[in-house]
Amino acid sequence: MRGVSLHLRNDVFYVQFRDPQTGKRLSARSTGKKNRDEALMAVSGWLRDGIPTQAADKPKMPIADVFELSRVTDSLRRATTIPADAVQKIIDILVEKGCIASASLLNTPGSELFNDFLMRFWDYDTSPYVQEKVAHGQMIGRSTLQQVTGSSEQALVASLRRQGTVRVDS
Repeated sequence: MRGVSLHLRNDVFYVQFRDPQTGKRLSARSTGKKNRDEALMAVSGWLRDGIPTQAADKPKMPIADVFELSRVTDSLRRATTIPADAVQKIIDILVEKGCIASASLLNTPGSELFNDFLMRFWDYDTSPYVQEKVAHGQMIGRSTLQQVTGSSEQALVASLRRQGTVRVDS
């Protein structure tokens, strides 16, 4: 088979497909077969019916789409900068395709870090919670917020910082 390289790794045959447009080999994929003939049959089926995705419940991906996706991701990796409007187009496409529910661009209101949101939420002067209470004629004191936050807020924020960045959509 042209454009296909089969090799043995840990007693299992792996295949690498070569993109006919770029000549670049894709990442190796396990055929799950220990016999060369069975591996070649699996690869032949993939070329005919599509390559299985990692999620068993998802449809197989045609080899042409695999090559195209590889070119797109390579292009994104090579880009030194990606303008916000281009990122938004990518997000829109991924949402349209049902790959993601939503995403936020950095430095926009929807990309506020969760710990920053918590600090703002429990700060009497900037809290949307306090503003909402006041707007409806309800009272809430500074001491109440201080009691609510106390050590639990500090522990939560410290935990989130240890785990990495967590974002919350507003």
